[in-house]
Amino acid sequence: MTEMVILKQIKMNKIIFIFISLLAITACEFNDKVDRVSTSGLDTLNWDSVDVVEIEEQDYYDSVQHKWVGPRADRLNGVDLSPVE
Repeated sequence: MTEMVILKQIKMNKIIFIFISLLAITACEFNDKVDRVSTSGLDTLNWDSVDVVEIEEQDYYDSVQHKWVGPRADRLNGVDLSPVE
């Protein structure tokens, strides 16, 4: 009976070893495929011609303060900032 258990353990260890080996081989093949994938023209992109655009802050309604917040929020909150004549 113990010989059967030992034989089953040896078979199970061999199956696990084969499974891990196949996973390693598959991972290596996948890694090679990833290295050979084209970057779809990004490698030829001229980064000197790329413009950085700054996005200015926008107004938004703050539900805690119950008012508009932002660079032009005063006119949205009803405050008249026009110059006095």
